[in-house]
This record gives sequence, C-alpha cells and structure tokens, in this order.
Amino acid sequence: MTPASDCEAISTVGIAQPVNSLTGAIFVIVAVLLIGGVVRHKMVSAAIAIAIGIAANAVGTVAYHGYPSALSHWIHDLALVMLLGTVAGWHLGRIRDQRRRPDPATTTGWGNRGAWIATAVTAVVGGIAIAITHDATTPLAAAAIAAIGIGEFLARRRGLPAGFGWGLGAVVLVALGAYWVGRSDSPLCDPDSLLQFHGLWHVLIGVAGFVWADRALARLGPGVSSGVGRSLTDRVAGGLATVLVRAFHREVDVTGRHLIPSDAPVLFVVNHGNGFVDPLVVAATLRRLPRFIAKAALWKILPARLALNGLAVLPVYRRSDGDDPHGNDRTFAATTTALARHDRVAIFPEGTTADRAGLDTIRSGAARIALGAADAGVTGIVVVPVGLAFESRVTTRSRVAVHIGAPIDLDEWRTHEYSDRSETAEPHRETHHLTDQIREALVEVSPVYDSVDEREQLRLAAAVSLQAEHGTVPGFAAVEGRAALMAQAPDDERAEVTETLAHHALRREMVGLSDADLMPGPLRRGGLRLLLAAVTITVLGPVLATAALINLPVIIAVQLAVMAVKETATKGTVRLLVGLVMGALVWWVAAMVLADGPVAVAATMFGLGIISAIALATWDWVVDGFAIIRMWFRRRDRAQLVTGLEQSRSLVAAAVDNALASARRPDTHSRVDPGLTITSNIPSSLAPLNGGDDDASTTLTPH
Repeated sequence: MTPASDCEAISTVGIAQPVNSLTGAIFVIVAVLLIGGVVRHKMVSAAIAIAIGIAANAVGTVAYHGYPSALSHWIHDLALVMLLGTVAGWHLGRIRDQRRRPDPATTTGWGNRGAWIATAVTAVVGGIAIAITHDATTPLAAAAIAAIGIGEFLARRRGLPAGFGWGLGAVVLVALGAYWVGRSDSPLCDPDSLLQFHGLWHVLIGVAGFVWADRALARLGPGVSSGVGRSLTDRVAGGLATVLVRAFHREVDVTGRHLIPSDAPVLFVVNHGNGFVDPLVVAATLRRLPRFIAKAALWKILPARLALNGLAVLPVYRRSDGDDPHGNDRTFAATTTALARHDRVAIFPEGTTADRAGLDTIRSGAARIALGAADAGVTGIVVVPVGLAFESRVTTRSRVAVHIGAPIDLDEWRTHEYSDRSETAEPHRETHHLTDQIREALVEVSPVYDSVDEREQLRLAAAVSLQAEHGTVPGFAAVEGRAALMAQAPDDERAEVTETLAHHALRREMVGLSDADLMPGPLRRGGLRLLLAAVTITVLGPVLATAALINLPVIIAVQLAVMAVKETATKGTVRLLVGLVMGALVWWVAAMVLADGPVAVAATMFGLGIISAIALATWDWVVDGFAIIRMWFRRRDRAQLVTGLEQSRSLVAAAVDNALASARRPDTHSRVDPGLTITSNIPSSLAPLNGGDDDASTTLTPH
C-alpha cells in the first residue's frame, strides 16, 4: 500500500498529499486534550497510553502522506496497531475487576495496567513484525479488533459500563465508509479535489478515539467534574449561545455575577418568561452550558431529541403531557450525580413560559432536587436565583437584564432556617419551606408587577427619570431596577407616576422628539453619532447592501412567523429559530450559486454569516445617523415646544423620585405578601419536577 492508493494526487514539490497529510493534525489535538484531561484529574492514566498511540498516529499520518518512504510507512502502520492494541489491552484488563460500579471509573486497576502493557507489547512485537513485512499490519490490527470485541462483550456480561455505544459505533461505521470511498479505485475519487474522503477518515477516527477515551477513561466520581468532552461541549455551547444572544439583542446587562460560587455544586433557579430564549441567555451569562431540565415532551420531536441528548439536557416527565412520572427517578439520580461532580444544574421552577407581570406558581422540583442531593451525601450545595428581564420579546435588537441574586447555602439554611426533622414533622414540610425560600429569592431578582401595562409604564418612567438625572441613555438593568423598586411604592404614588408619564408622552408626541433628544449637548453627541454612521455607510456600505439583499428572504420569513404567533412569550423563540433555520438555508443557497465545490461553498457560507453579523451589529449606527438628522431639524423648527417638553419630563422625574422614596421607607410594605407559604399535595417523590399536574403542583396559600 502506498499513499497513491488513497486517491489524492501526489505532488512532486513539497508535501506529497497536502489534504491527507494535514488532516492528521486532528490526532495532535486529541492527544493534547487527553493529556490535559489527565493533568486536570478528569481522566485516569490510561488516557496517557491512548494519547501516545494517537500522537504516534499523528506522526505516522503526516510522515506517510507528506513524505512517503519505507520509514514513514513503518511508523504509519505501527502507530495504528499500537493504538488498537492499547484499546484492546484496556478492554481485556478491566474484566479482571469483578466489582460493579455505577460510573465508568473502573479503569483505575487492571484497565490501566492492561492499557500500558498492551502499549509496550504492541510497540515491540508490532514494530518487529511490520519491519519484517508490511503485510503483518492487517492480521495484527484484526487481532486487536477481535480482542476489543471480546473484552467489550465480557465486560458487559460482568456488569461493567459499556466502552462503545450506538452513537460511537455509527461514527466508526461512517469513518470506515469514508475510508473505502476514499480509495483510488472508488468512483467518488477526485485526485485534485480539496475534499478527500481519506482525510475525512482521519478526522472521524480522531473524533471517535477522543469520544471513546472520554467516555471510558473519565473520572466521574464525586467532587470531580464531568469528562473532557462534556466540559468542552458545554463551553462550546456556551460560546454559541453568547454569539446568538449578542446577535439578537443590542445589550445584555448582567449584575451579581460575582455571587456565583466558582467551586461548589450550584443549582440555578430562573424565572421563565421568554421561551427558548431564556436558556440561551442563561448559558451566555454562565459562559457555558449547565445541565438544564426540560419537559420530556420535547423528546418526542426527533431533531429536538438529538439536540437535547447531545447537550445533556435532563427530561422531566409530567402527567399533563401524557408522560409517566416514574421516569423522574432517573432525572433525580442524574441531578444528584451532576451536583456531586460540581456540575451546574439549571431549572425553571415556574414550569411554563408566558409574558407575565410577575412570577407564576413555583413548583417544588428545585427544592426536591437540592434536598434529594443533600440527603444523598452531596455537601456544599448552593441555590442561586437568576432573574431575566427583557425590554421586548418582539423587537429583534432589544435589551436584556440578568440579575443574579444572593445564593442560598443549603447546608446553612438547613442548620439555621429549618431544623425540624423530627419523626412527627409533616411529610414534605422541608421541601415546602425551601420552595418558599426559593420563591422569595426569585421575587428579589425577577420582574414583579401588578400587570403587564404597569410594567411597561414604570419601565418607561424609570428610563425618562434616569435620562433626566444622568444625561445619558441608561442601561436596561438600571431601568429595570428602578422600575421594580417603584412597583413596591403605594398605589397613589404609582398613580402619580403613570399620570405624569401620560402627560409627558402626549407632549412628546406633539413635539416629535424622544427623551434621548433632550439630553445635554445634542449637537456634539449627535455629530459624533452622525460621523460614525457616515463612516459606516462609506466603509461598509457594500457589505450592508449585500447583506440586506441576501438576507431579505430571512427578514420577511421572520416577520411573517412572528406575526403569526399570538403568544408574546413565544415570539422570541420563533424569531430566533426561524432566523437560524432560514439564515442557514438562504446562505447555503447563495453559496451554491456563488461558489463551486464543497470547500468553496462552506467558506462562502461562513463568509455570508460574518457579513450578516457585521451588518446586524452596525445597522443601529446607520439608523442613529438618520435619526440625528431628523432630530436636528425638529429641534430647530419646534424650539418653543422643547421647553414645555423638558418641564413635563421634570414632572415625571419628580414623581419617580417620590415613588422611590416611598418604596425605600421601612414602613412601606412590599406588595409581595411575606405571609405566603408554599403548600403542595405531592403524593410522592415521583411527582413532576417543574409542574403541570393538578395532583402534583404547588399553590400559594396564606398561613
């Protein structure tokens, strides 16, 4: 066998087969990840033996396809045999361990020894045999594969965790298919193409090797976070969530991030008012994906099932969805294991999403998760409340405020706040009290108003007063904080705020100016914004025009989809999902038209995505530029009316100050009744975690 048999044309200058050679870099990445996993105590030492075999494959692949010779051929074949031998040694070695363990951390004994022994044996025996004849490669590889199969079978018979699963098997089968269609005698062979199936074989085998090692060799005991692959996936998903949230929102204000413990099992409880957008914002805030809990009904949709499983989302089974709640036993066990590993778990305890003025009924699932893990021996659990507030669920480039509240230390709460664990204590009483505590914590960080109308009025009044006070456009977190405080003022004070706001809004409509136009120094600031808009149009004009033309079908589809949805809380989800799907489809069609060849099409799609992101980020500057020009003319033509508008704004600011002062007075009682407690008629621990059933829900009753 020579490199010529792997389809790609051999160059006489430089690297013989550039694609087949350079794709061997995947093995270097995998080896580094595995070594890093051992160093960070995420993987057992057998991962080093696997990393040696994979690193040898990197050397062999680059040498064999880049600089063909008898030596590079020997390195290439020996590396493959070594890697297979190491895996076979681990499989055969671990079956000596007769104990059944719940986690695949069974490689600390003979699994490790078997891997290292097999690495040494195959390096010596394989090196000699292949040096004598390259024909020895096939029988040696076949023997190693047979040993892997036997070891896997025997290990399963002895109750040990599986090293291979259906997903990994599918990847290996696709890799083998890529290998065979990448042969020179294949009808799909194109020697001059940048898409080489043999290179794809390298990539898939590298991925499969990493997935297998991460699954089989990860340390998943208490206090140790999940494996390298899970951690990497969570961080990548968090990065993608950040990109999406930043693309669809003009501003994301996060307060209280320092309150999140860095090294403790954390359960996040989050209000749920904007559908699928909520978990994205949470993941973007944490910069990684936590273990979300979602209703099991989502798993009935095949594409959603694949995504949810890949992201390790945990299902909650609800009778209202036609599910068997007994499945929640597995979810409780999974959350306990995750917290024991210091993973982060996130739940929306309201159970449903809607554009509400305040919180819905808080289900007891969050409390039962935390208390169940604590009863199972997990210490140091911290419950962190997270409040999400959205300026608009309909507008594409709106603003978001994320308020992280004071954490609840479960051990301390049990010691000082709740200590009634006597035999005569009411069943589930501790769960009810902790649920009550969680609700109070969520009230502190979430939007809580009498009505949606009041929420919007108080937010607008807060924005007007902040602009008058500071002379700048306030951040949404500051607006929401001031509005939420005003919501606790007496009725007459809030009525005065809304009355003066209505008068101010009428004057503003008459004059045709916004509150931002009344800020000091409009000419200077407006000149800078106009200059920025002019530069944007001049430099990025072709980019903006191209992006607008290409993405016009996306814009139309998103607008029609949002208009078709009546539920406000669903509009954000629809806008996001339709935008992603239609964007990918439109970019793919445009790339197929503009480019030729798979690699060129992929590169063009990526370029269109970058152009669209730039256009979306800079479009506000262009809009601001035209708004500045309009503002200048209106201020000049209606100068006499501006004074009255400034006076009405001052009245709004004064009314807001009065309401804030009243809300801050110790004798002013919060409209959230402190006498409310959580009761529940949950019959057993099998009730759904985050609600939906009449016989398994929590209700608010005064005591």
